[in-house]
Amino acid sequence: MAVSYHDRSRYANLEVDTTLTWQEVTEYSSDNMTLTDERWKALSADDGIVAVDREWAAREGLPPSENVFPWDSSKRIYLLNGYHGIHCLAQLHLTLREYRDGLPQSHSFEHSNHCLDWLRGDIMCRADDTPLYTTRSMVSANGIGQSRQCRDWGKLESWARTHHSCYRYGDFVVEDKLPSQMGRFKYCPNDSPYLPAVRKYFGKGDDWLPVDP
Repeated sequence: MAVSYHDRSRYANLEVDTTLTWQEVTEYSSDNMTLTDERWKALSADDGIVAVDREWAAREGLPPSENVFPWDSSKRIYLLNGYHGIHCLAQLHLTLREYRDGLPQSHSFEHSNHCLDWLRGDIMCRADDTPLYTTRSMVSANGIGQSRQCRDWGKLESWARTHHSCYRYGDFVVEDKLPSQMGRFKYCPNDSPYLPAVRKYFGKGDDWLPVDP
């Protein structure tokens, strides 16, 4: 069966119902480097690391995920592709900022190259055929002010949070090297049914609530 871009998305059932207008400058590309760095730093893939029912994943034809959700063994951990792209973009911005400021690189060249290649593949997979108008300007101005129809990122966030995995990436320099990754799965929402299990595992009191790193 042929699938159109304008069909609902397969998993989160998202419509193409939002307008994006390309801008010459945004808060992510401003000359105010403090603001730009803050915006990129705030981007996180945490909510895109979801816990979904193993049987649902099988029905949807997803490959089995090796990571079991620690608070419910009937669920498996998946990373939503859009959030993986956000993770890669934020990492590449950090890499460029560190290069700009003459700082040591937090990420290896191999990791950055992986992200570039992943984003290349994602762009080519989508094969967006929107014709952008051109200008005679010597700066990048093609398509500025032009619009296209998109899916609503906020709705994807809402869907992801209904499958919250209590995960926070945290300080990758430190936590990637820890022998156990369980500490990353303690950030359940305050109304999560898994919070009692988290408190028990980490030896916390009944009034303990997780705080984002």
